[in-house]
Amino acid sequence: MSETIPLTHFEELMLHQDSSAYPVSCFVRLRFEGRLVRAAFESAACVAIGSHPLLHAVVEKQKRYVWRVGDVAPKITWTDGDHQPEPEMRQLDITAEYGLRFFVRLYENRSDVLIQLHHACCDGIAIYQVVRDLMIAYAAELSDGAAIKFPSI
Repeated sequence: MSETIPLTHFEELMLHQDSSAYPVSCFVRLRFEGRLVRAAFESAACVAIGSHPLLHAVVEKQKRYVWRVGDVAPKITWTDGDHQPEPEMRQLDITAEYGLRFFVRLYENRSDVLIQLHHACCDGIAIYQVVRDLMIAYAAELSDGAAIKFPSI
């Protein structure tokens, strides 16, 4: 049986205020010199969001709204090159999918990462904690077996 967590009042507000006219998505764009290593990035994304349960949960209506925590399986879309269209930024439906998406575009000598998050899943501070955890986990994936040590908050 998967874990459930009641939504806070703020999370429920974000759920109900989300609309196509006024989506409550937050975005972070990261730009890197060099090409990201796909396997290392995908593994790092799993590690990073593993400690953020709302980023791998969907909302269900029971007696009240709850998060149903699921498997850590981030949605990552990979594209290659300059001539690909920008990714389609559609609204996140947190009743049917996780409130997190990654779009990675690899160029010859650089990489762009666009992260889309639903505001019900995290606030501004949490967004930067996720990015920090992702970068630490990615660096650890590229090092030879070094242990991941996330800073205390």
